[in-house]
Order: sequence, then structure tokens, then C-alpha cells
Amino acid sequence: MNACHRWSGIARAAALAGVGVCLLGSAPRGGGDGGALRMSVSTNSVVSVGVRVRAGQELMRAYRLRNLAEYGLRDVKVVDAQAVGGVAACPRASLAPLGTMVCRAAVRAVAGRHVVRVTATGVPTWEEYGTAAATASAGYDARASVLTLERAASQKRLFYRLVYSGPAALENVRLRDPLLDPAALRCVPGGGLPARLPTGSALECSAPAPDQPGPHESVARATGTTADEAVSPAGTPLPPLALEAEAPGGYTVPVPPRRARPVAPAGQAAGGRRGPGAPLRGAPPRPGPPAAVAPLPGGAPPAPLAPGFLAGLGVPVPPGVAVPPGIAPGGVAGVAPAGRTPGRAVPTTGPLPPDTAVAAHRPQRGGSPLDEGMDWAFISLVVVAFPALLVAITSVSRKSAPQGGKD
Repeated sequence: MNACHRWSGIARAAALAGVGVCLLGSAPRGGGDGGALRMSVSTNSVVSVGVRVRAGQELMRAYRLRNLAEYGLRDVKVVDAQAVGGVAACPRASLAPLGTMVCRAAVRAVAGRHVVRVTATGVPTWEEYGTAAATASAGYDARASVLTLERAASQKRLFYRLVYSGPAALENVRLRDPLLDPAALRCVPGGGLPARLPTGSALECSAPAPDQPGPHESVARATGTTADEAVSPAGTPLPPLALEAEAPGGYTVPVPPRRARPVAPAGQAAGGRRGPGAPLRGAPPRPGPPAAVAPLPGGAPPAPLAPGFLAGLGVPVPPGVAVPPGIAPGGVAGVAPAGRTPGRAVPTTGPLPPDTAVAAHRPQRGGSPLDEGMDWAFISLVVVAFPALLVAITSVSRKSAPQGGKD
């Protein structure tokens, strides 16, 4: 009985010793080999190294650290060449025994596939152990989608050239220009603008240009979308990428020269009509106002005309005017003799009757151009003849005065 109890105690001790050996063997060792620290890296919440992102996008990278040792770690640091600043930001600088921690950093994506080696280190709190370290690979595949638009213009046509490159085809292609008629746009090899462009393609198109005179300037825009399969910082797929390209330009259509209009003659309005105040064609110039009548010397009244004098001059004499014997009323008096100076008119003794020859030659308003010319000719004749007649009357009066005194 005692022997049985003794053997059972020995068996229990052996079993406990075996369990202790197993526990000691599975415990984290720590030390100079750095096996106490573990690390995993994710980019935009994706652990895969080749996660698809967009070029120029800001990526979020997370570093998950775990301490497997029975001692703590201090001065924890994560170094990443792709991170902004080269070092990740951790919530604390120490890691407790068997503890975990997540550090983060921002990464700016550059077009292409990029992979780096990330290193995490920590110093054990027990001096007998060396520095703990862990490494992991991290990277991304940044896809770049580029759309360019080139434009040229002349007075006849508009020219466009679209070039596209990217990981997927460009969908929903549109081309807009204020000077462009979309219905008239023609692209090579034929037809209008296609709705889809394969990656790495170049498309050339043209259309008639507006020909109105003057400057023509505008900004042409080409747009489209592409599904590049990129993911967001949360790891969800992004919507299709919208691309846009612009190209300003213009041209000028010269204004045609204006035809010179014929210059109208002086006094004639446009269209051949005679302007106001212009003289008639062929009519003599209108004279100024008649000269004032000078009074006779000494204020003497006019003397009777000499016989045959007015008849010789050829000037019409109206009835009722005192004339010397030998001239009948209504006769004609001639022009002034040669050598007489014109310039003064002889006043008549009374108003002229309307049926006389002199009254018949007065200018009338509203007459024809010929009548106006004859009136001015008659007025000129009277202005020249009357001064000579006044001189003749004065000389006759002086000769006849002494005879009257003797009688």
C-alpha cells in the first residue's frame, strides 16, 4: 500500500516536471536575436504589397507591433523610407510585455510599383537582453491616367488631338468648344468623336471654323472617366477617375475693306439732290442786296428827259412817268452811253403800274430757273442803266435852267 502511494507521488512529480519543461520551452526568450518583436504592415488597409492606388494620392500606412517577450521594450521606433518624414508616429515610445501597439504614417504615391523594407526596433527593459528588431515589406502600385488635348486653328478649320494613357480604357469621351459645332466634327479614321478611347491611343479630329470677321478665342475641353481599380484609405474601391484636359486658342478673320463712296459736288447732298441754298445748274450767281440810291446834288428834283434820249437807250418807260416830248408812254429807253460810270439807281417819281414792262420783269417767287435768270439779268441792266440816266437828267436840267430865267 505504501509502495503504491510512493509510486503515485513519484509519477505526479514527473508529470509536473514535464509540464514545467514544456512551459519553459514555449515561453518567449527575447535576447540578442531580436525574436521578441513582431510587425505587420498594411497600406490603405490592405496588407498586400502591390495594393492598387492612384498616382498622387496620399496613402495611409499602419504598422502593427507586438511584444512576445516577458519583459517590456522602450525607445520603440519604426523607420519607413516611403513615409513622410521617414519615421512612423507611434502612440507611445514603450511596449509592455506581451503588449501590442499600432503606429501610423502618410505616404505620397508616385506613379509605378514601389516596395521598401520597413524596420521596427525596441530596447528591452532587462539589461541582459539585446535590442529587439523586426522587419517587413511594404509597397503599392500607383496607376497614372493621363489625358492631353492639343489644339490648332485657322480661318477655315479647327484641329484637335487627344492622347490618352492609363491602366484602363477611357470611357464617356467628350469634346467641348464654344467655336465647335459637334455635328460637324470629324475624326480619323472616320466618323465623329468615339465614346471610348483605348489606353495608349491618340485621336485627331477637325471641324469647320466660324468665318465671321473679327477675333475668335475660346478654351476647348476634353473629358472622360476611367475605372483604374484603385482603393481608398479605408480599403474600399474608388469610383471611376474623371479626367479633364484644356487647350486655349483662337484666330482672327480680317475685316474686308470698305468701298470708297463717291464724293458729292459742293452744295449737293448725297443721292444727287441739290442741298439747301445751292444754286441751280447754269444759273448766274445771285447778287447781293442792291446798292443804296444816292440823292441828287442839292436835293433838286429830277428834270424832264431830253427828247429822244430814252428812246435811244432802249429802256421801257411806263405810262404816267414824266418824259420829254418825243417819247410816248410805254416806250423803250436804251443803255447808258459809253464812258458813263454805273453804280447808282435813279428813283422814279411814283410807283410803277402793274401792267408796265418794268413791273412785268420783277422777280417772282416760285418761278422756274430760267425766269430767275432773266429777272437777275434785267436787274443788272437797270442797275447799270439808271446811273447813266441820272447823269443825263442832271446835265439837261442845268442847260434848260438859264433859258427859263430869261423868259
